[in-house]
Amino acid sequence: MNFITKTLGSLTGSSFPYTFKEKVVYDTISDPSNTSVSIWNIYDGLSNKDNSLVSIFEFNLKDPLNYKYIQFAKNSFKKLRLLTLLPGVLNVIDSFENENYLYIITERIKPFNNVNFTNNDLKLLGIYQISMALKFVNIEGNSIHCNFNKNSIFINLAGDWKIASFELLCNFKEKDYEILNMATQLPSFKSTINPPEFIKNGENFNYIKTLNGNHATKFDSFKLGVFIHHLYNSNSNDLTNMNNIPKSMIIHLKKLLNQSITIRYSIEDFLSSNNSSTFNTPLIKLMNDLEQFNLMNTDEKMDVFKNLNDLLDSLPDGFFIFKILPQLIKLFNSLTTNENNYQSILLFILLNNLELYDDSLFNSLIKPIILKSISLPDRAIRITLINKLQQIILKLSNYEIQDKIFPNLIQGFNDTNKLIRQETLNSINFIVSNISDRQLNNDLLRYLAKLQNDESNEIRCLTVLTLTNISKLLNNNTRIGVLITAFGKSLKDSYIQTRLNSIIGFEKSIDYFTPDICCSRVLSTLAPALLDKSSKIRSKAEEVFEMYMLKIKTAANDLPKDVENENENEHE
Repeated sequence: MNFITKTLGSLTGSSFPYTFKEKVVYDTISDPSNTSVSIWNIYDGLSNKDNSLVSIFEFNLKDPLNYKYIQFAKNSFKKLRLLTLLPGVLNVIDSFENENYLYIITERIKPFNNVNFTNNDLKLLGIYQISMALKFVNIEGNSIHCNFNKNSIFINLAGDWKIASFELLCNFKEKDYEILNMATQLPSFKSTINPPEFIKNGENFNYIKTLNGNHATKFDSFKLGVFIHHLYNSNSNDLTNMNNIPKSMIIHLKKLLNQSITIRYSIEDFLSSNNSSTFNTPLIKLMNDLEQFNLMNTDEKMDVFKNLNDLLDSLPDGFFIFKILPQLIKLFNSLTTNENNYQSILLFILLNNLELYDDSLFNSLIKPIILKSISLPDRAIRITLINKLQQIILKLSNYEIQDKIFPNLIQGFNDTNKLIRQETLNSINFIVSNISDRQLNNDLLRYLAKLQNDESNEIRCLTVLTLTNISKLLNNNTRIGVLITAFGKSLKDSYIQTRLNSIIGFEKSIDYFTPDICCSRVLSTLAPALLDKSSKIRSKAEEVFEMYMLKIKTAANDLPKDVENENENEHE
């Protein structure tokens, strides 16, 4: 990859405030593959102010090979800045012009040609977005694009399809049609099929000056139709071939491509004809809902998010992070209670997509919500957090776990709801290696001792398992006493599985006990299980008892033997 860094001199009185990174598009005169139809070099870039991601469009005014493209570049430079606020038009952040270069700084984008779209729902969403953008250019912008093709489309970080490439764009009110006389010199204009009326007029735009605005914009309608056709039939220039086109769109695409400018759809016609059919998809509805989100009440907003789960796998890259997440966080923070489980629903969505968050985003936006939520006395919120705790702690420091998570988490042991106590106990295994020595050997053990008396069989059983699992982390000075006391208590439990887990605990802990401790304390604690009323318990107890006896016998064999004939020698 071609990573470059440029240092530019004075531009409009100050140094250039952006850093150039990888070049993603070569202009037509420098492209080593000789396939580019762009008159711009396009780079990934960074803002020197805040390291935000941008794209940098660069045109070299001093290269002799670029002279014939200068008017195109200047027209695009001017018109893109004028129309950038229209929905669907590439967002211009900054621009610079000097004697040598034109620079347009935009939101970070990828060229359409660099992205592979195989999902039909994503194609329909993109078609809808660029159709809306062209409609805004034609109607609200009082303009005709004249150069719409796949090279005019860019994909931003949110997965939106945006339009640019305004080299030939003309405004009906200004009647600045002169640039159109040079259209056939523009490489991108010559890269696709043009409308029949343009061909009939000798590939000359003079006819367009005589048309009213509605008819003139049908040049863009035809070009949109060509793009859609090629999107589904990339190897075919036969515009009558409707293979692979969504069935509900075919009749409307034919009208976009109609040979008669009078019969041909305007882009507004195309949109209105497809809104109740082809463009009536859950993904397009979600996008439109998010655009109207600030006008909705809380219940309406929650309806949008409740229907989100089925769509998560089909969202464009970046859609969740840049479109959904900001609205989700804003709504969560506006709620003061978990009425109707709204907070827990939003939290579930938030935590269900942890893999999408980089460290910076997690620390700035997600972590504060987690640390706030763990302190809330709401069961639904607590369960939601516990279910994702294993993933959450990977992104938290030990200090945050010890100071914020653990003290609030163990309050679940006091809950009157059995499920909360049980899930809290399950979650201990995920954080036990991150808590402090005091929290482990004092706070946690105190709660585990209390849970051995819990009314729930399952919780008492799980407590023994938990104690066995964390035993390797216990303080060496207290581990022996803790384990023998706890396992001995559970051997008297009325629930058979708890007694069995206690014996298994002795089995797994054998290495912690010296032969002396095995003799003096373990065997006497374990022995009553040899007469347990359950044959399953008796069998397992006998097996473990023999393990300890073997350890004792092995140690005994290593002890020094008595001196031979010692007693006889004493009598002599």
